[in-house]
Amino acid sequence: MNRSSDRLIEFNQYGRYVPEPQPHTTVEVIEVPKKRKLYARRCCIPFILCCIATCILIAIGVGLTVFFLYPRIPDLSITYKSAELKSVNANTLSLSITINLNITVDNKNYVTLQADQVVANVTLKNVGAKIGQAKNQGVISFPSMTKTSQIAPLLFVSTITDQNVFLSVAEQCSASGARSIPLSLQGTYNVYYKGISFAYPMTFSQDADVPCCFGSGC
Repeated sequence: MNRSSDRLIEFNQYGRYVPEPQPHTTVEVIEVPKKRKLYARRCCIPFILCCIATCILIAIGVGLTVFFLYPRIPDLSITYKSAELKSVNANTLSLSITINLNITVDNKNYVTLQADQVVANVTLKNVGAKIGQAKNQGVISFPSMTKTSQIAPLLFVSTITDQNVFLSVAEQCSASGARSIPLSLQGTYNVYYKGISFAYPMTFSQDADVPCCFGSGC
């Protein structure tokens, strides 16, 4: 052995350096707990069944909506009921008449129907001359799932420009005349869903005899 510095350096028989033994150390092994895997909670019902059930519910909802709101063409009819002569002015060749029409609607829908815009072209029947238009005032309602008849009052106010036509009206109301004014009505009206812009345009043709009297004198 050779001395070098303060410690001995050992060599084996082959002349190789033998390192100084190290003091024994104890290594403590600490176990790290494994992380628990988090799994998503599974639905009790398989996902595909949830999708099918949702689709079925949506289809049922759409079907019920279509069933209750799908427009069903109602049975409609319009007839002449009565008329009243309001005024006759020989100076201005004008006359005013109220014409009452009876509108019957068999409403097979689940919503209320309404009628408006009743317009009739008025023709003096005995001479075939058009003398103006009669129009209704207001809106008429027809309840759902029932057959209802309502009166549509049409107001006719016209100034007759042809004097001969006015004279024909006067002759009808003379003592020797028929004591009534024969009119022909050709018109249209709309029946539509309340709150929905869906209308049934209808046409009608009716004759009307207007008595030549006023109020209690009729």
